[in-house]
Amino acid sequence: MKQSNKNHPGGLLDALLFFFKFIYSKLNDIFDIMIFNKWGSVMISLLVSIMICVTINYNDVSKQIFKTVTATIEVDHIKPNVKLDEDQYVVNGIPEEVNVSLSGSATDIQIFRNQGNISVSVDLSDCVEGQNIVDFKVDNLPSSLSATVDPASATVVLEKKVSKEFTVTSELLLDADQDASDFEKPTLPQTKVIVTGSQSEIDSIRTVKAIVDASGQTGDFEFSAALAAYDEKGASVDVAIEPSTMIVEVRKKAAHDTD
Repeated sequence: MKQSNKNHPGGLLDALLFFFKFIYSKLNDIFDIMIFNKWGSVMISLLVSIMICVTINYNDVSKQIFKTVTATIEVDHIKPNVKLDEDQYVVNGIPEEVNVSLSGSATDIQIFRNQGNISVSVDLSDCVEGQNIVDFKVDNLPSSLSATVDPASATVVLEKKVSKEFTVTSELLLDADQDASDFEKPTLPQTKVIVTGSQSEIDSIRTVKAIVDASGQTGDFEFSAALAAYDEKGASVDVAIEPSTMIVEVRKKAAHDTD
């Protein structure tokens, strides 16, 4: 009796070939309809255009999302914080202001600035008396940012503070139409004060004055006078004076005293 070809390997292969030929024929028919049919061609063109636009836009968007935008900003006029035992030492050579340049991602810079005012410090705690070169540092700078301080460093002179007692004199500031002879000598509550500064500053002092503004005064008056130290050229010496002010009494001379 003749066996069926249904289970024969050759019969299975023929069945698969027939199936793929059938699928291929149907796909060809669909493709012909879409290519040679007016609306089919329009639909294919539209789909291809959409795919191209999506691909281009995706690349642009992905570049914007993953791109790291580097920015640099300048922050000027920052007064440095000096880390120093100010009760023991006087320091000269620190600039009044420095400028800072911050670099990094715009987001990180904005976050850092939102935390508060940018501060710069200079640490003199390990310095010795005399001349030292010190660097400026931006405080609490995150690792994601870099900073440049201008100037980056300074040459400073560190001196120990000393104190000395000085005698105070008074000085009247008058209008052009006033005369010092119209007033008696101002009365000071004390004649001695303690001045503290570096040895070089103390040595340069020639006088300590209570400056009394008498402009516009026509009779007796009191004035809270600021005390200031001056060198031999009349320039102010930046030292600490204790007390820093005095209540000075000034009396107008009687008419018969001015004759």
